[in-house]
Amino acid sequence: MDIGFLKLILAYSLVAVFVFTAMVTSLSLIGWARFIDQDQQKTLFKVLIVEVAIVSVGFFANLLEFNPATAKNQIVAGAFSDRKQQFTTKLALARKKYEDGDLQNA
Repeated sequence: MDIGFLKLILAYSLVAVFVFTAMVTSLSLIGWARFIDQDQQKTLFKVLIVEVAIVSVGFFANLLEFNPATAKNQIVAGAFSDRKQQFTTKLALARKKYEDGDLQNA
């Protein structure tokens, strides 16, 4: 797997968890979601703050990628680089065989 693709998956997974936590927290504020213990609601608020911090730091430290076009370009560039390396290796081998006079196997 490509690192750009992994960054994209991680970023959107964190955002999905953040949205879910924000929804549950908001519903608990207006009373539509109730917890058996009030400590659970306080813990949920703390988790929400930690999630905001993690997503913010990850985004600004360029550890998370939210733009699919950038991830796609990184994947394509990596694949092109790999193909170019394979071609260069095979070309060097063919040149070596040609220089050695082994034209049938070049």
